[in-house]
Amino acid sequence: IVALYSLGLWWSDRQVPGSFAARAYAYGANRSFGVFLVHVLILQFLVQFNALDLHKQGWLKAHLGGWTTVVVYLLTIGLTLVAVEVLRRLPGSYLLTGRSRIPLQRKVTAPATA
Repeated sequence: IVALYSLGLWWSDRQVPGSFAARAYAYGANRSFGVFLVHVLILQFLVQFNALDLHKQGWLKAHLGGWTTVVVYLLTIGLTLVAVEVLRRLPGSYLLTGRSRIPLQRKVTAPATA
């Protein structure tokens, strides 16, 4: 615990505000609880998909072989982040992800001049 605290303190003292690392950390921290809640749903979806068992070893194992774990891990991360981004923009975002709603951004177009 002390080592993790020391590493976090060292990193926070040396981070540059607005840098890629600082923005990535802020993004991950902002969505972490939603990811914690939603990843189980995504894993359940993948388990159900894998149950399309044509070869009695699971669809994913039959088609991906030894890469199944890596592909399922990457799919879980990607689909979970997409789901959390959608949920963060819904009116019930606070109940679904534990964070306030992110308003939808609308494109502003310049008015046409006659």
